[in-house]
Amino acid sequence: MEKSHVGIIVKGKNVTDGMEDFNRPSHPDFMTAKELKDMKFSGTRHNSLVDSIEIWTTGDLRGSIGVADATAKPELLEALYAHIFSLTEVKLENPR
Repeated sequence: MEKSHVGIIVKGKNVTDGMEDFNRPSHPDFMTAKELKDMKFSGTRHNSLVDSIEIWTTGDLRGSIGVADATAKPELLEALYAHIFSLTEVKLENPR
């Protein structure tokens, strides 16, 4: 049996024949942890694989919280920011 990158063969042809190739976006939400580490990423990203919000500084994952938890209790996300950046008070605008 022939193999294709999508794992589906129709009459000996890949079902993506004639379609554009898909290029992964170069946004941090779509990068691997290794790519973020290598580029020394700083910022927040949504990790859709585990549905969490991650906080990165210079290529290090400093903390994460589940989206459901952050939505239900925004103060947990504020506390995470305060802890990571040694702040006494954090207030996020429109955290939901």
